Amino acid sequence: PFFTDQINTIMVMARSIPPSHMLIIKTHRIDADNWSNFDLQRISNLPNVFLAASGVNTDDFIDNADLIFSIQGTIALEGCLRGKNVISFGQTMYNDFSSLTIVDNLNDLPLLVRKNLQSGLASRSEVVSGLEKLLLRFGPGLHNDWSVELKEIDISNFCNHLNKLQKSLNT
Repeated sequence: PFFTDQINTIMVMARSIPPSHMLIIKTHRIDADNWSNFDLQRISNLPNVFLAASGVNTDDFIDNADLIFSIQGTIALEGCLRGKNVISFGQTMYNDFSSLTIVDNLNDLPLLVRKNLQSGLASRSEVVSGLEKLLLRFGPGLHNDWSVELKEIDISNFCNHLNKLQKSLNT
């Protein structure tokens, strides 16, 4: 399902996290203008909920997060690639990562949050397995031999490529 009432979804998320945690809400930079001041004020008044500017870099948030929530965005992929537990509010192409959980019913969110907070980071092999399954969705490519098993150097080179792409997009 697609959770169209984002304010309600955020309220449920805020009630689902333990009081020892904070929830940082960062709107997508393309969607930032669609939020009214009234909605932003309602969100900022929730206990342990903080609003981040839409243009802020998310790397520190991801690195320091115990759990990541995502509607369906690339932050889910970024979290999964770092072994972080991610709860997504819709089907994604990242479903093959072991650290990704899909919410089907908001009533299940408190249990899903507890379960995900109790489980540790995904192992390197789990991350690699999820990435391999994701990449298989794009293959066979025009010049790639997808029957060849990925080696550690191939994955490292791919990560370097993505980092360079990200830097070029940020400049």
